[in-house]
Amino acid sequence: MSSVKLQEMEFLIVLHKFFTPLFILLLTTGGLHAAPMFNIMVLFDGSGSINPSDYEDQRGAEQHLLNSLTISPTDNQFGIVQFGTNVILESGLSGNGANLATALSKMFQSGGQTNHADAFTTAHDELTLNARSGGGQSVVILLTDGTPNEPSGSNPVIATINAANALKSDDTLIYGIGVGGQVDVSDIEFYTSGPTANFSFHVDNFNDATTAINSIVSDLNAMSPPPAIPALGAMVIFAIAMLTLIRWRAANTLPV
Repeated sequence: MSSVKLQEMEFLIVLHKFFTPLFILLLTTGGLHAAPMFNIMVLFDGSGSINPSDYEDQRGAEQHLLNSLTISPTDNQFGIVQFGTNVILESGLSGNGANLATALSKMFQSGGQTNHADAFTTAHDELTLNARSGGGQSVVILLTDGTPNEPSGSNPVIATINAANALKSDDTLIYGIGVGGQVDVSDIEFYTSGPTANFSFHVDNFNDATTAINSIVSDLNAMSPPPAIPALGAMVIFAIAMLTLIRWRAANTLPV
């Protein structure tokens, strides 16, 4: 076999060994850390059973949640629903952390009864209308110190379970944090996704809710895809590799 043929074969072998893994890398970087990762609706208990101190502790726990995940126009977005007898959409889904913090800080306690069902329905409507078109996992997080006694004219617990099931049927994950001694933990477990240990929590007071929130944040972070080399970076590597191989070919080519 001529030396030229040997050079050609050697070049093809090097080409195969070098570019096959690079080609795989380029194929797998198209679906990197897609934005946003999560569309999160937080349900805030403003019912009359919450005293002013607990209301502020709950506000602090919610701000802790906002501080614990990246919020941006290209990443996670949050919305806030406050419930009492009536339900208020305090902030629609937003990727602006400053605006969300302002909305949270300016909330006034709504008072009244405990209406979990309409809170879930309001969150569902907002996720349906305004979750990013690029996708992302929808999540609802409920904080409450009580058992539902609204809406009137129906069994409030059954109404809440139905509203929660409607969310879950749309692949929304539901976390629940029950606070204090008046909440029925079994109700929270009916509402939430499973397994119960990952999605349903009970704490003594709203100040302790940050412990449950930390567990939720860890759970959400575990669902996020690992960071990958950006596609542009992979293309740069590809170009450098090509130039290196061209130089190798030139340096190792014998005259015909």
